[in-house]
Amino acid sequence: MIMFLDCDILVTKHGFIFYTIGYEHPDQRVVGNLKYIPREYAKLFNLEWLKHKWILEGRELVRPKVLFSPRVYQSIIKTFMRYFPEYVYYSNQLQKHIISVPIDLIDRVYRPSESLKRIMNKKRRDPLENKVVNLVEELSGKSGVSLKYFGVSGSVSLGMHRSFSDMDIIVYGLENYYKVRNALILLEKEGLITMISDSTLDEIRMNRGLYQGTRFNINAVRLQEEIKTTPCLYRPICTIEVKCRVLDARESIFRPAVYRVRVEDVIRGPRDISPYITRVVSMIGLHRMIATEDDIIVVKGILEEVIDVDTSTRSYRIFVGSASQNEYIKNLSRGNIVKA
Repeated sequence: MIMFLDCDILVTKHGFIFYTIGYEHPDQRVVGNLKYIPREYAKLFNLEWLKHKWILEGRELVRPKVLFSPRVYQSIIKTFMRYFPEYVYYSNQLQKHIISVPIDLIDRVYRPSESLKRIMNKKRRDPLENKVVNLVEELSGKSGVSLKYFGVSGSVSLGMHRSFSDMDIIVYGLENYYKVRNALILLEKEGLITMISDSTLDEIRMNRGLYQGTRFNINAVRLQEEIKTTPCLYRPICTIEVKCRVLDARESIFRPAVYRVRVEDVIRGPRDISPYITRVVSMIGLHRMIATEDDIIVVKGILEEVIDVDTSTRSYRIFVGSASQNEYIKNLSRGNIVKA
């Protein structure tokens, strides 16, 4: 099976546009979030839509006002089950229904790295495309990270952007991402960019800014050699709420965001398992980079037993963003709460 990475964009034969989520996918399927919907199907979905419209190869698309929330996710599953059941899959691994795209329904794939190369090779670029290329070249030059480890996602990747669209920059690789983040500090000191710091979360993340008047954000995608391929089963146990200390947050730059933790108190849930909980994991993009090493966080999510298929060893994690309501990560050290 072809390797699909987080942030790859899939256009299906029905015209739905999905953004690939994470790196673990069922056989002959790709897990993704639905982002754009052909206008002719909008009436089938019980969703609120943005007023803007997008055009891809002559087809008008709409986008939900709220993209990633438990209510929206369940609403989309309900519509798919009724009208497009091929996009819903019951995962024995996760023990729940998930939205996923069958390989044979994928019409086109837009990979951020390939989209950036295509834009860089264009003889005539529009002003926003020029900004994307110039920003990436500045980041590459200042960080020492090769251009081959950069990409562009979002509407620019699809070629359906507008002059006011954001620039969604992708950096491949953990070490590369941290080098680029350090480069942002240097570029701001030189006056080439302005970092956005609307909250303490922005100060932790350091991945949003303005370049020549246009907003940009920078996110990380794992290199293929950084993807863990150990097959695991995930058995949901119960809802749990704990206070824990972050031991390592370096992999929180990815999706899923991974925080290695030590539980210090159980607010709600089984206490006997708490010493064996080692990770907090979330597929929600907003949960990336919301805590650093030694921060104290309060987490409410689903306690899961993780079973290594090869060795039968067991561990425990808390999964946030399971499509249930009221799950969150709250950083007590910084005073921020981010709900699923």
